[in-house]
Amino acid sequence: MLAHSAIRNFADSGFINVRTAYDRRGHKTFESQPYDPAAGEMGVLGTRYLSYGALGRLQSKEQDQADGTILLTSYSYAGLKTSINAGGLLMRVFRRCRSLIPVKVARSRRAGSR
Repeated sequence: MLAHSAIRNFADSGFINVRTAYDRRGHKTFESQPYDPAAGEMGVLGTRYLSYGALGRLQSKEQDQADGTILLTSYSYAGLKTSINAGGLLMRVFRRCRSLIPVKVARSRRAGSR
């Protein structure tokens, strides 16, 4: 199933759109980044939801990044604990009461940094 939503742009001269696709179980499989058809944009960039577990919880997704790369994020579940690994760059763990356990952030290498 494909859902399409549109909202007027700031100039009130057209619409900004988002496409969302679902599988037969109702799991989201794709959500586009907002796009403007009047500007020739197609809505092909976005987030692809790759897998869900037996309980219907998201296990992995990939997101198109502004620099042309793809960020893979994986989710794992142990009881009421949810662990999130965003491409090895960011790892978070949530407990049952939605409290955040300390975050591990990898250092990024930037031009000119030591």
